Order: sequence, then C-alpha cells, then structure tokens
Amino acid sequence: MNDRLKSCHVDLQSSM
Repeated sequence: MNDRLKSCHVDLQSSM
C-alpha cells in the first residue's frame, strides 16, 4: 500500500 503511494509521489515529482 505504502509502496503504491510512494510510486505516485515519485511520478508526480518526476513530472515536475
């Protein structure tokens, strides 16, 4: 679960 949230966060930061 936490991994999935982290993945989303990383994707968001990567997009920036």
